[in-house]
Amino acid sequence: VIRSLGLYNNLAGIIIPSINTATGIFMFRTFFLSIPDDLIESARIDGASDGYIFFKRMLPIAKPIVMTLSIFSFQWRWNDYIWPLIVLNDPSKYTLQVALRSLVGAENINWSLLIAASVIALLPLLLVFIVFQRYILGTDATSGLKG
Repeated sequence: VIRSLGLYNNLAGIIIPSINTATGIFMFRTFFLSIPDDLIESARIDGASDGYIFFKRMLPIAKPIVMTLSIFSFQWRWNDYIWPLIVLNDPSKYTLQVALRSLVGAENINWSLLIAASVIALLPLLLVFIVFQRYILGTDATSGLKG
């Protein structure tokens, strides 16, 4: 399937299949089920359409889920090893995790190089978490309702 779609040995072959995940669907569904019906009903009483309710009412309060899923997706894709190894054939297109594995030889391992490269590989994950953590902490699903 990947070859027939022209995604083999292409970075799009890594990105496109991983956009929609069951975990993301589950997280969004669980979050939207926890939102009180009063918020949706009040928007309908005001004459809002379903699209307006979703994009202007529901999606802004789902920002914590979007950011959490962004962090998880980035972490999963950044640490992915098997899928890039299957899809990519050209060593110049290898992801960092596949390239790290190529540092390990059958007879010897250059530990200082491997540990230094592993620490460098952790830095983008740490940066993404630091940037996005403010969107996750201290949020509430009932922020659109009056107390």
